[in-house]
Amino acid sequence: MPAPVLLGGSGFVGSALTRELLRRGQSVRIADLAPSSVLPNAWTRTDVRDESAVLAVLRGAETLYLLAAEHGLEPRPVHRFEDTNVGGARAVVAAARRTGLRRIIFTSTVAVYGQRREAATDDAPVAPTTAYGRTKLAAEQLLRAWANEDASRTLIIIRPTVVFGPGVRGQMRALFHRVARPEFQLIGAGENRKSFAHVENLAAFHAHATTLPPGTHLFNYTDGPDLTMREFAATIRSAVGLGPALPARARSAALARAAWQQLHAALGGPAPEWTVAQIRRFCDDSRFLSTNAAAIGFSAPLTLAEGLAQYARSDLRWTAQQRSVARSFTPTTRSDAPAV
Repeated sequence: MPAPVLLGGSGFVGSALTRELLRRGQSVRIADLAPSSVLPNAWTRTDVRDESAVLAVLRGAETLYLLAAEHGLEPRPVHRFEDTNVGGARAVVAAARRTGLRRIIFTSTVAVYGQRREAATDDAPVAPTTAYGRTKLAAEQLLRAWANEDASRTLIIIRPTVVFGPGVRGQMRALFHRVARPEFQLIGAGENRKSFAHVENLAAFHAHATTLPPGTHLFNYTDGPDLTMREFAATIRSAVGLGPALPARARSAALARAAWQQLHAALGGPAPEWTVAQIRRFCDDSRFLSTNAAAIGFSAPLTLAEGLAQYARSDLRWTAQQRSVARSFTPTTRSDAPAV
């Protein structure tokens, strides 16, 4: 059987998927702009936007994992979302038609649902509010058109919630390190709920998806049960040997302080401890469900509690021992998962 191609296989999720496929005894081919730290000898430098380059790596392949994407909340320049996420899907579809590729497994995002008060299921209406969500949805539509052209083709769309685990960057890394600080305080009551996904579980789900028959299949991916932010913080802090978070700050007071600090920073002062946007995201519900995923016989390697504790013990112990690291983990504008 030809080795699957991981386009974007050097990134956070792609590296975990590479390890998972190798664990299952499969060979892989990695195509990415950056070299693979997991399997450098299987890597080919490839720009997803370049149809000729994509065509070259897809020759002889039966399965493509499409992971390459522009991530983040505020990338600069903004057109990179359109160029990479939509232009890349367009190049993939063109190359797939020419090579006779039969199966594409596409890593999309729950950002296509936009802001919602209730949990979003697989069939929930889509209403993206960010460039990231809009361009990933546009990519889904291009891939659906490809799949609909031939009943023997298989398209699997996976929409992960926020993903964490070893190697995570950006907003999620910053959140975990913030919670692991001894002086961390909850904002608000901490009863809002969020969905999380461990990167190893997500990788295993990607690998499992190759068992599906031709047609188009859509899944949200999340490791339940969803946690309140108070439960999330308690799990992380317990794993690194800390007690419960300090007494909560009122959301209104935290927002006022953040607004003042942001104004002060704009005038040359230090970076704010929290931004207004970060506080709002922290205090919002962000929940996703998948009845489709539950119906295909997948069993995650780790429970959510195991994954959280494992990551905390491996990556957060140093932070938990420090007293003054408030700005050591400033969130970046790029991430392999949408921000919490």
